[in-house]
This record gives sequence, structure tokens and C-alpha cells, in this order.
Amino acid sequence: MSTRRTTWFWVAFVFALGAGSVSGYILWVTMAAKSLPMGCGSGSGCDAVLGSRWSTWCGLPVSALGLAGYLALAAGLVVMRGRDAASARARTPILFLGVFGLGVIAWFVFLQVAVIRSVCIYCLASHLMGGMSYGAAIMVASHSSPNENRALRPMTAAVGLAILFAVAHVALLPDAVVVQAAEEFVPAEGSSGEGAAVQLGSAPLPRQVKLLNGALFFNLDEVPLLGSMDADQVILELFDYTCKHCRELHGGIHTLLEEHPESVAVAMFPLPLDRGCNPYIQQTPIAHLNACVYAKVSLAVRLSAPEKFPNFHEWLMTGARAPSTRDAKARARQLVGAEAFDTAYRSDKVKEWIQDSITVARAARTHGLPVVVTETQVLTFRDTSPKAFFAQIKELLELNSAAASD
Repeated sequence: MSTRRTTWFWVAFVFALGAGSVSGYILWVTMAAKSLPMGCGSGSGCDAVLGSRWSTWCGLPVSALGLAGYLALAAGLVVMRGRDAASARARTPILFLGVFGLGVIAWFVFLQVAVIRSVCIYCLASHLMGGMSYGAAIMVASHSSPNENRALRPMTAAVGLAILFAVAHVALLPDAVVVQAAEEFVPAEGSSGEGAAVQLGSAPLPRQVKLLNGALFFNLDEVPLLGSMDADQVILELFDYTCKHCRELHGGIHTLLEEHPESVAVAMFPLPLDRGCNPYIQQTPIAHLNACVYAKVSLAVRLSAPEKFPNFHEWLMTGARAPSTRDAKARARQLVGAEAFDTAYRSDKVKEWIQDSITVARAARTHGLPVVVTETQVLTFRDTSPKAFFAQIKELLELNSAAASD
């Protein structure tokens, strides 16, 4: 093997192992540890990418596909480095795998940048090393082939298969709704023990709402609420005023309550993806700066004047982005009075409500927002339309059948 081919071989081999190691780590941390990679927290790019529907293909995490591809490339390179007949036969598969791999990497980078619009640094690291490995492998295999036409055929076929993979990835997207059974809900650290229920608030419970098979309960008149206190069913929503998906799906909540005013109410728990008040966010993403401020302003209105909370919440959630924090505070002071607002904004009760949101999110082991908690399930919604989102809610709560029977 010539010096140049030897150099390309080692570049391809070393980077294949590096890319495989990163893919293996992503696979382990998301599947076995059921967490996010080190340095990534809720609301981060890793959370958005690895929690999206695009992170799987045919039920398999794409990190598993990447790991398999990189290991196959490393093994093929070892075979091709030999001097026997197997070495010659390995050239065509290496060319095919190299071009196909580059096509798949290009597809996943496109998804992050153009579709999910968030970037996972671990995924990009794997893609970068994988791209260098596949490119170097092509150089090794193409220099080993004396017939350019024979090399062109597998490369052309690989391009076609990469396109078919992208089409199949789109066609076989999993459901947008991630459903966790109530049995997956566990007490957060600091609760009274294994299997203990989590109570939000501490006052006597004139109307006790129980969710997740009784593992979560609260007093209905102690929480921020949209809808009637006498509603037949109560669900809980975890959301963030700076969360894009939460804002997109907000209209569905409004429609749901309008269509079923006596059947359903929604307890609203803001979960700021902002380290300013959420210690489990390792670094506040730019998109969620001031999330704590919006949550506190809204909850201060709820504490000062509960009857004015629904309209204020609606105003905060209208539009693609929240109004400025200055405008939000000014409107809140106008609604409830400056002194009442300032007192409530600094109160322990507002902090308690935010802590309750964090407790629910951690206990339910959810990643991403919005999250809806019902009597029996935790539902996380990704990459879906408001119509599909609330069709699932209605089906779960049997609201359509209830409406028909009325």
C-alpha cells in the first residue's frame, strides 16, 4: 500500500472509531441512562434534536444506525488493508458505504439546521468525524480500483440509496405524541419515599384533583387554572412562555376549553427553561432568556387577582413571541395594581408554583415541552400540528363521545 493510501487509511480508520464512540455514547445515554449527554439540559439543542421524531428510524435510534455504519466501515478497512483476494473484494463495498454514509450525514445535518432548527453538538461531532472517515475511505478505495467505471457504479447506487433513505425516514416518522403510562411517574428526590404521591401546595383540599393514578394531587383552587372550577376533568400542562411549540399549540387549549367548557379545565404550570429559577437547566439557551421573568409575572397576576389570570395568560401567549418583559410587567401592574403585583412577584408562593412545575417534570422524567398530564398518562408532543395535538387529547379524555351524548 502506497504512503498516500496508508495515510488515507489511518484517517478513515481513526475517525470511524471516533465517530462510532460518540454515536455509541449518544445511544447509551439516551436508551440505557434515559438522559441527555453530558453538558446538555432541558431546552438545549441536544434535547430538541434527540427528543424529536427525527431521532429514530423504523423504531431504531439513528445513533444506533450511525454506530453500525462506523463499525462496518472500520471492519471493511481492516479487510481491505490485507493483500489477499478479500482485500480486492472489499473495495466496492467500501466505496458504496463511503458515499452512502456521506449522503446520510448530509441528510441529518439538513434536518438539524432546516427542520428541527436546533443543533446537537454531540451529533455534529459524530457527523464531522464520520464525514471525514467516509471521505477518506472513498479515497482509499478509489485509488485501489484500476477501473474507474467499476468504481462509479457503486458510488451512483449509493447516492440513490441515500435519497431513498431520506424518503423512507420521512415516510416512517413515528407518532408525534409520546405517551408515558402513570406507572412511569416516580417521586422526585426529597419526596416522602418510594411510591409516595406528590402533593402540589399544602393547604386543605376542598376539591382534590388526582392525576397519574393518584401519584400527583393538588387543590384546584390553589393552582393557576384555565376553565371552570366545576369541570368534570382536569388536566395539567407544563409549558414555558418562551417555548416555540407551547406558543404554537396554545390556540388549541383555548379551543378545547371553548368547545368543552363544562367537561375540562387545565391547570397551568409554567416550567421556565431558564437557569435563573430552574437549577436543572445547565445553561440557559438564548431562546429562553427571561423565561423566569415571564413565569413570575404571570403567576404574580394569578396570586393577586385569580380572575384576571386567564386573560393575562392569553395575552402573554398570543403571537410568535412573548411581548417584552417591560411590557409584560407594565400590563400586569395595570391589571392588579403596582403594589399588589410587586409584592406577589417577590412572594414565596410564586417560587413554590415554579418549584412544583420542576417537581412534576423531574418526577415524570419528561424532556421537552409542552407536556400534558392526565389521570393516567403523561403526554409529550413533538413536531405536530395543534389539530393533531388536541385530537389526541380529546380521544384520551373521551370528549368527543361525551359531547355527542350531551
